[in-house]
Amino acid sequence: MARYRELLATLRVTHDRDLALELAVEMERLLADEAVIIPLYNRLVVGAYWADEIAGYEVNPTQAAHTWNIDMWHRVDR
Repeated sequence: MARYRELLATLRVTHDRDLALELAVEMERLLADEAVIIPLYNRLVVGAYWADEIAGYEVNPTQAAHTWNIDMWHRVDR
């Protein structure tokens, strides 16, 4: 991880696009060598609702959680 920290420090101050891409590739390779599984989402999000009463609910497993589009929810009878 020492090498990764060095690369990250350099990446944060460089203005050279090509160098930044080279650093990113090396950083990605370092992380990939350490990873057994690369998760798409880091937590389970569960949401429950009454489909016959609420419309507009959409599951969103990201950090935004299950209320991310609450402004679109509405009662079916209205």
